Amino acid sequence: MGCLLALLLCAFLALWAFISLRATPTATVPSASDVRRARGIVDRDKRTGLIRQFTCIHKEASIDPGQWDLLHAEGKHGLAAALAAVCYGQESGYRMTLKDAQSARTLATFTSGRFEVK
Repeated sequence: MGCLLALLLCAFLALWAFISLRATPTATVPSASDVRRARGIVDRDKRTGLIRQFTCIHKEASIDPGQWDLLHAEGKHGLAAALAAVCYGQESGYRMTLKDAQSARTLATFTSGRFEVK
């Protein structure tokens, strides 16, 4: 009975470790072509007013909340990734915080490939 319990415990721990490793995002970095593509996206979104302002030093962007609400999940992820790629290599790595331009509330974060909507 004790041996069976120990075997089940080991199996459970091995499965848990496997799932935890697969759930951990790998650190990614943008390629040169990703950065060029991202600059085009950021320039377009600045012209349309979606991006009100952004700073690479603080890794923050002010986003028009009305336009943000109209974006689907992939669009929100793409915007955050584009901003992070444009600022990649300038202190603090591959990350960006997107904030509501009116309330300064955090809308989303992007860190090394991991995207989270708040």
